[in-house]
Amino acid sequence: MTFILIGQKNVGKSSIFNRLLKKNNIVHSKEGSTRDFIPGSLIKDNKIIELIDTPGINPISKNKYDKE
Repeated sequence: MTFILIGQKNVGKSSIFNRLLKKNNIVHSKEGSTRDFIPGSLIKDNKIIELIDTPGINPISKNKYDKE
């Protein structure tokens, strides 16, 4: 089973990844700390679970008046 951590920049995807995998990958309050896809895996109930940490995505603006 594979889970991909996807979300906006600086919302804690890498922190969740680190916590679940008991890792210490770089996290920072500055946007853009994760720049590549980072794979990892863990075993839970005798099953391998693959996790992939991803760089943050920009929110999709609904119209030209939305704040960026």
